[in-house]
Amino acid sequence: MTISLSLLESLKSNLLLLKPPQKMTITEWSDRYRYLSVESSAEPGKYYSDRAPFQRGIMNSCNLKGIDDITIMTSAQVGKTTFLENIIAYYIDQDPCPILLVQPTVEIAEDFSKRRLAPMIRDTPRLSLKVMDSKSKISGNTLSHKNFPGGSLALTGSNSPAGLASKPIRVVLFDEVSRFSESAGTEGDPVSLGEKRTKTFPNRKKIKVSTPGIKGICRINSDFIKGDQRKYFVPCPFCQEYQVLQFSNLKYTNKDPSTAQFECEYCEKLIDHKYKMKMIQEGEWRKTKESDSKNRVSFHIWEAYSPWVTWEEIIQTHLDSLEDPELRKTFINTSLGEVWEDSQGEEIAIEEFDKRRQEISLENIPGEVMVLTAGVDTQPDRLEVQIHGYGKGEECYVLDQVVLFGSPELESTWDQLDEVINKTYENVHGNLRIMQTFIDTGGANTEAVYSYVARKKSLKIRGIKGANTANAPLIGKGQARRKGKKRNDIKLLLLGVDTAKESLFERIKHVKESGPKYIHFASHLENEFFDQLTAERLVHVKQKGVYVRKWKKIRDRNEALDCFIYAFVAMKLLNPAWTKIYNRRHKIKDKPPVKKPRTKRQTSGFKMNA
Repeated sequence: MTISLSLLESLKSNLLLLKPPQKMTITEWSDRYRYLSVESSAEPGKYYSDRAPFQRGIMNSCNLKGIDDITIMTSAQVGKTTFLENIIAYYIDQDPCPILLVQPTVEIAEDFSKRRLAPMIRDTPRLSLKVMDSKSKISGNTLSHKNFPGGSLALTGSNSPAGLASKPIRVVLFDEVSRFSESAGTEGDPVSLGEKRTKTFPNRKKIKVSTPGIKGICRINSDFIKGDQRKYFVPCPFCQEYQVLQFSNLKYTNKDPSTAQFECEYCEKLIDHKYKMKMIQEGEWRKTKESDSKNRVSFHIWEAYSPWVTWEEIIQTHLDSLEDPELRKTFINTSLGEVWEDSQGEEIAIEEFDKRRQEISLENIPGEVMVLTAGVDTQPDRLEVQIHGYGKGEECYVLDQVVLFGSPELESTWDQLDEVINKTYENVHGNLRIMQTFIDTGGANTEAVYSYVARKKSLKIRGIKGANTANAPLIGKGQARRKGKKRNDIKLLLLGVDTAKESLFERIKHVKESGPKYIHFASHLENEFFDQLTAERLVHVKQKGVYVRKWKKIRDRNEALDCFIYAFVAMKLLNPAWTKIYNRRHKIKDKPPVKKPRTKRQTSGFKMNA
């Protein structure tokens, strides 16, 4: 009697499933069985924890008895997604149970399932034997749900109340909680909803991982502080004293990133980057405070420890961010793995604007201006129009705030607007036209605004609607608005007005010298204009159990602020090619593209010159 090879393989697989799991940690399992996929790793192949030794303590905390609340606050580039995958893989193979992975949105969860989870299952034999391909008709698996012997894995988004309010879960992982929705629909805080699903399991695990956000409202930082705040201590190669790598001790000279070295806080010797891997191999996690609860641990790790980022690269990123508040926030959050201290609740003194006033106007446009945009706010008895000029690096010149009196219901009022936005202006380099105008549709006389925008049928005049949610993109997906039976449609642009306001105030507070992202104001603008520009302030309010940031009016009138936001985002939509416009205005020839030498295949068939 002969047994086919396929039958033997099947028997082998079934025996493997029946075999009781070996007692091992997540690190031991990952080192033995895990394979990294070519689609999702720069170093595909067998996983080795020696590559990033700090990952061991984080992963193995899930194996600690009595620990059910684990918080990991990280920078980018430390293998966060990899150790999350290892935790999921371990539970599928060694300790099967109901698992839930929560991502910021359902779309991100589905993308994770396709780009990370599916390749991991395919390339790790211990998993491919247990989790059937979703393409199989009998698997019952989908992008958002995977079955395996003894358990299942569900994937959902923080914006999905249905995904967070279903059956009990023993292991729940929250990825990038700093980017979570404020509420899962009307159900409340998504983290609290997910944690409630673990209540019936005495051996539950709640794992939260994220780069941090803004101080005071950052969920991952708040939970990190409640834990024992473990940090990775490494020995100095000279004095052998253990210490935490701190950015303040990363030294460099003459703004030269290649000189980056860590200064030992004990012997004060400078440590070259070549010692980093040995230091990390000999490092260890240590508590830096007592936890608020005996069942809670927390970790912090940042790019200085990463095998994929050099100290030189960290300093280069730091230097690039010094003059740009948006890049500075990104550096603090994603390179240092620390919270950004928001100063936008502070009042801006009128003296700050006085420094920025210049003798500029629509009749006296600076030569640096290459692009004009306009933002229009509608009021019951008038239109308010703010006109900006922009130069290289988004240097902004607020040229005027024009008030056009008349009801928006009257054609004559819109005729006045046409005169302003269709007029030809000029500076020393030639004629300028307003290239993009954004008009608010959410204020007074909404139907009149729709009618005007639809009648123009021009992409240079756009109706907009504010998306007053935290972290909304500057320009979101448009929403179509149909007018009557004429199919006279317009597409509204959704503006992340809160995001734009943050950008405005960061630039005013932190960009102090003329140049990229600096904001100039016309000297003829009155103090009332600046009162309106600063009529809102960021405050922290408790909403459905968590603190969120909201813009609160501190003065009645804010038209100047609204108009500024519309004109600013109009420039962002244009995304001008600054260098090309500059070269054209100054009659500088663009550099010709570098011609690549022809290969033999390209030149075959042509007669070559001698």
